[in-house]
Amino acid sequence: MYFKNIMLFKNKYLIVTTNNNNKILLKFKNLFSFIKPFSNLKNKIIINPNKLKTDLLLNKFPTKFDKNKKEKIKIENKCTCRFLWNAELHGLTNFLRCRTISERIFWGFIITICNLMSIITTEWMFNDYLEHQTATLITIEQKQRNQGERGLPMPVLVICPKNPDSLKYNLILKDIAKRLPHLDRITIGKLISFAIAGAGFSNVGQFMRRRIIENITNQQNQYLYSLFRRWRGHRTLSEFYDILFNKYGYTCQDLFQKCLYGYEEIPCCDIFRPHYVMLRGRCMRLKYIIHQSDPADIGRIDNQLPSRLTDKSGMQPQIVAYLTDEHQAVGTFPRYYVHFHSAVLLRARNRQISMLPDNDQCQGNIGKESKGRSSCWLRRWLYEKVVEPYNCTVFYLGRNRYNYLPICEPITIVKNYLDVTNLRLDNDTKKRCKPNCNRSEYLFQEFRPKASVMKKNYMPAFRVEISFINLEIEVYQEVLTTTLPGFVSQLGGQSGLFVGLSVCSIIQIIISIAWKFHLWYKRFFEEKKENN
Repeated sequence: MYFKNIMLFKNKYLIVTTNNNNKILLKFKNLFSFIKPFSNLKNKIIINPNKLKTDLLLNKFPTKFDKNKKEKIKIENKCTCRFLWNAELHGLTNFLRCRTISERIFWGFIITICNLMSIITTEWMFNDYLEHQTATLITIEQKQRNQGERGLPMPVLVICPKNPDSLKYNLILKDIAKRLPHLDRITIGKLISFAIAGAGFSNVGQFMRRRIIENITNQQNQYLYSLFRRWRGHRTLSEFYDILFNKYGYTCQDLFQKCLYGYEEIPCCDIFRPHYVMLRGRCMRLKYIIHQSDPADIGRIDNQLPSRLTDKSGMQPQIVAYLTDEHQAVGTFPRYYVHFHSAVLLRARNRQISMLPDNDQCQGNIGKESKGRSSCWLRRWLYEKVVEPYNCTVFYLGRNRYNYLPICEPITIVKNYLDVTNLRLDNDTKKRCKPNCNRSEYLFQEFRPKASVMKKNYMPAFRVEISFINLEIEVYQEVLTTTLPGFVSQLGGQSGLFVGLSVCSIIQIIISIAWKFHLWYKRFFEEKKENN
């Protein structure tokens, strides 16, 4: 027996015509399964099943018509084996080809373990990416003198007398005598202290302690306030305080004895200018930033000032050295107290910090908040201690921000002196001052040599020295441990390491599933039509 004709009917039936004109109807599911029925025929098969499969794939068989059904029958020329997905996952092909249960258990265990490890490591990596895990990159930048660089920028030095009463009292007495000619010296001293304390400066001895404040009656405050108004006359508060502290205040020549930079003496008044510091008073601040280009370049300042109202000796017991940045606001820290006939040696280190903009521990470098933590602290103190409770401002702060508010009357500040001069602010975390994300900081080591106290005859009243330990910058940079490109790369590495997946493999699996669904959908409706 041999085959005369073979026809494909409705993509799932094979009609075989033998040499005896007998027709055999064979049913198959795909191109692989239709070969098996031929091998079960008892008689000899002339046509090679492998060749039959190849001929069907190459569309060598002609199209036939079933006379009974009068329907065109097309030979299936597409093979779904091209879209098989089981070969895309490593180990799955071996699992499907296993012939024994032990082999299936072995490969199933391996595939399960690999999938679990891939899922766990991918979850860890994904959580790190969402949480923005960071690391700190630390580098040291050297500043060499022979490279033509300006050197390291030194911190801005602000020198203040400890007490705000460093004034020229002979001029003040003449001014008071013009308007209040018959006042005694004790009352004049209380009146000047009342004016200084009412300006918003601390360390005024008459009003510093709560015991003294409680002993001052409201009647005494009203009496001093009436004297103050007569002394002020037709001058505004701004004009009065400008005359009191700028015209009758100490000058640059009164404060400084000598200024040295390295081995060169420079005029102090050429590099310092007046500047008001919160609660401290009128101080002297560097006009511009000085750069250190040699380890031997040490900035040294010697000075001395009087203090007639608050100290029994009539001289300032201490000076206060503030170290700040290039912004105008001067914070309360860091500050260093220099005692009489002593020296303070400050050795600085420069540290550049760069944090990520979305870090909640810092603020952006745009707008008013970018002027540093000291500016934020000053604004908070002014608003919480003065502006909000009394609806006014002090004469030396807030004229740009609160120019619509009047200057506080001295009696308002004096009555609430301890509250105004208290640096404790609201502990609300939403209001706390944060540093800039990109900033420059200075770290200081303080030295107080004992020899400076013993040689009083050779020492100036106060001495401050500032220099860098090394001409280098410590750079601290916050970086993400997992960036978007790194996350994609690690994701591909995890899937490729454990299960052998790639983007192409995933696309191939999707195509295979879509093709299988298409065949099922097509077969389902053909069977439904056939049944109808």
